[in-house]
Amino acid sequence: YLDGSVDVGPASVDQRLFSPGTGSSLGSMALSINPMEPVNVTVVVRRVITSGDKRELEEGAVRRLATNLPVLAGQRDLVWDGKDDGGNYVADGEYTFDIRYEDGCGNLKAPSPSTQMDPARQALLVEVDRTPPALLLERPLAGDVTSSFLDIIGSAKDKHLQQWVLEYSLDTSDWTVLASKTSGTDLRKLAVLDASGLEGVVTLRLRALD
Repeated sequence: YLDGSVDVGPASVDQRLFSPGTGSSLGSMALSINPMEPVNVTVVVRRVITSGDKRELEEGAVRRLATNLPVLAGQRDLVWDGKDDGGNYVADGEYTFDIRYEDGCGNLKAPSPSTQMDPARQALLVEVDRTPPALLLERPLAGDVTSSFLDIIGSAKDKHLQQWVLEYSLDTSDWTVLASKTSGTDLRKLAVLDASGLEGVVTLRLRALD
């Protein structure tokens, strides 16, 4: 019996965007490998750098997820928590995975030694985003007094913004929504507060989800 190749299915990732170390529900991601025979697997995380519209790999490995790990045939998930080999969370940006398989006959299936983003690496591209949305309430200022309509000026910005919500309260326990949108805004009118029927100190709160 002659065996000249490693029989493996395509690898995949369970999500393209995650936010490790932030308390987010997307705090980790999983790489799924699918060997069709028993193999030893080595997996490293590589940082992807972008110049213009071209992507390529940074030299060296960010994290070694597995080294000659024995894996039986079938799907196996390897979880990455967004940390490097030093135990520190990686910087925001794009990453991919290089996977090396070796079967019992010594046959190898290894990634390209180049730093080019080939289709296999492109298929495993993920993005780390640990930066919270940038929020600003520019006006009104603390202590401003009004008994009529008040323009609220502010910003809500993030690369992956899902929603921002502006609320007000008279006692900071019961909040009323003034405005909510799914697109970012930069130093523009977020809402108008009708203060004609309000008495006391009004607290404004701007929240966002990315």
